[in-house]
Amino acid sequence: MRRITSSSSVLLVGSVLIAVCSALPATAVPSNKAECRRITRQLDHFVNVAEMADSRGDHLWLASTLGHMDRLKERRVRLCPEYEEPNWAAIYAKAIADLAKKAGKAALTYMTFGAYPFLP
Repeated sequence: MRRITSSSSVLLVGSVLIAVCSALPATAVPSNKAECRRITRQLDHFVNVAEMADSRGDHLWLASTLGHMDRLKERRVRLCPEYEEPNWAAIYAKAIADLAKKAGKAALTYMTFGAYPFLP
């Protein structure tokens, strides 16, 4: 029978601890309003820089500026979830679906001479 020494038990406990800690999800960094505002100001600045690069016809400058803006947007979404841009396509699709549902109910009420809400 093999005897477990104190150094091997420490190594075993340490490796188990590392495995458990790496399996846990990383906690989100709390939102820092000053950092969020700074990133937003940087994005506003780089919009103007991208327009300037486009007006001068410098494609490399424009591509690198747009890449930097994408990285800033990803960072802002990660650090400041309240600044996440809404999904406008989903919002409009839901509004159109609601409108179609209301129009369908109105048409059924009209075609049944008001009997639709009372039909089983």
